[in-house]
Amino acid sequence: MTSTRDNNSSSLDSAAVANVRNEVADTAVAFLVDCRLTDQDLTAGIWEMALEYAYKPHPRFWRDIDLAAVVEAISLQYPNWRCAMATGCSTAEEVLYEVDLALYCNGFFEAMAEKMMELPKSARPRTGVAALQWICTELDRNGQVAELLLAQLPEVQCGKHALLLMTCLEQAESGHEMVLLGTQIARCYREKRMDDVA
Repeated sequence: MTSTRDNNSSSLDSAAVANVRNEVADTAVAFLVDCRLTDQDLTAGIWEMALEYAYKPHPRFWRDIDLAAVVEAISLQYPNWRCAMATGCSTAEEVLYEVDLALYCNGFFEAMAEKMMELPKSARPRTGVAALQWICTELDRNGQVAELLLAQLPEVQCGKHALLLMTCLEQAESGHEMVLLGTQIARCYREKRMDDVA
């Protein structure tokens, strides 16, 4: 039987996730507007940069992003972006496929980072190679074949990305901010665009 406390906790968790989703969508839109971008500028790379700009070192950040909510928020601000993409080199569907793939990869790295965080600090991997070895062993042990194959792809650099996210989460736990490269690039891009207009 589920207790009232469990129901209240579940409701609070759901509200917190919804707030994070809304905040991510709002921050992504604010980034695009601050950068003075137009409908035809909304390539997959720009969408990904907007989401990197919104990044906060919280557990499940990437996995809790609701792409449909982000699309809805951006479409309200840029109602013609789909048509604008159709006249370029990528369709809106191709853009969203790339963004969804990036979210999936970031969510996967994040999940692996959080698994490593469950280890005692002294046992956590501290190099990309060690992180990859630990991740592959863990995925193999759990019979996660598809995830194991993904992690083993050299171009994915799973160990490096998971280690960076783990370090970022560790820093956040101790009250320090570690800015990931993607977030730093997004911040610099925004500042440059705003300076160009000023």
